[in-house]
Amino acid sequence: MKRFSLFAANLAGTAVLADLVRYLQASTVTRLLILLIVIAIIAYFCWSGGKDEKSGCFYVFVGASLTIMDLLILTEHSSLMSYAAEIIVLFFGSRITGDNLRLFDSVVTSFATAGTGGFSVLNSSILGYNSKFVEWVCIIFMFLFGVNFNLYYFLLTKRYKEAFMDEEFRTYVIINVTFVALITLNIMGTYPHISDAIRDSFFAVNTCMSTTGFGTADFDLWPTFSKIILLLAMCIGCSAGSTGGGIKVSRVVLYTKQIFRDLRLSTRPNTIIKVRMNKRVVDDKVIRGVNVYLVIYVSITVISTLLLSIEGYSITTCFSGVVACFNNIGPGLELLGPTKNFDFLSMGSKIVLIIDMLAGRLELFPIIVLFSPNTWRKAK
Repeated sequence: MKRFSLFAANLAGTAVLADLVRYLQASTVTRLLILLIVIAIIAYFCWSGGKDEKSGCFYVFVGASLTIMDLLILTEHSSLMSYAAEIIVLFFGSRITGDNLRLFDSVVTSFATAGTGGFSVLNSSILGYNSKFVEWVCIIFMFLFGVNFNLYYFLLTKRYKEAFMDEEFRTYVIINVTFVALITLNIMGTYPHISDAIRDSFFAVNTCMSTTGFGTADFDLWPTFSKIILLLAMCIGCSAGSTGGGIKVSRVVLYTKQIFRDLRLSTRPNTIIKVRMNKRVVDDKVIRGVNVYLVIYVSITVISTLLLSIEGYSITTCFSGVVACFNNIGPGLELLGPTKNFDFLSMGSKIVLIIDMLAGRLELFPIIVLFSPNTWRKAK
């Protein structure tokens, strides 16, 4: 079984290498040598079956380090760097802290975090590792994968001002920290140590806002105020250009700017006020598309909640279930909380939530176009 786990881990690692190969230039001898060395290290570690753990760890570390050095050259593919970085931090960091996370668990957890999928090796999710270190690593990388990937390109090309002055990024950080602070203040009385409350708040906010769906604390047992904050985090989601779902922070910024613009126009109707994003004027077509998106988003949420309510579940269960699926998070509240699942729902309700998941993942418009009669009507 142990050898099978090692094989599975290396197979998953090979998937990362397969992605890397696409971007390697076959004519570059140095890169080809790096690839051969990494493959040799993986083969050795699998062949040894973990008998010589220290030696195996050393070779994997060397191979991963070489991979990262090569990825630093490939600045336009920063997502691959993030994959490798989290695997290394989880695998070797857990050995320093004494948690000893397996390579297989490190790889799968990294993939689930990077893709904001949220599926864990353990039924009890990240809580099953009983490791504060693993939780903080997941918190950090959930936050990072919720950031627009264009900003990583700016950082790697030393355009620091463009990265840190980005309005969406600053709003993302402000919302994240504010939600964490509010929930911490609300739940700290139920924890023996405030550090545990802060860690669980950070984890819950980032798992909801990045739409990853990992679990540590059962936030369904938290006060109503905290649960409402988490529902807001689920709906807002993360940044555009990230791997997460939700409405996206950029749209929330535009909605807010439109509100202030219209309030000013109500007192000064003859004034021309343009909505700006990162000091650039936002085209009216973009504004119109963003507004249409919100109307469709709210409509689908309301209709789906009504369809689920036919089975007689509470409004909290129905609404949180739709929000969790529509925004691709996973856990909801009450009967669909972090320690529950969707198994008890009827086939009809599951079909509704399946459509919600597809619509949310595809940003609504493609799925609407797919089911539109005009799409299938023959052109005359």
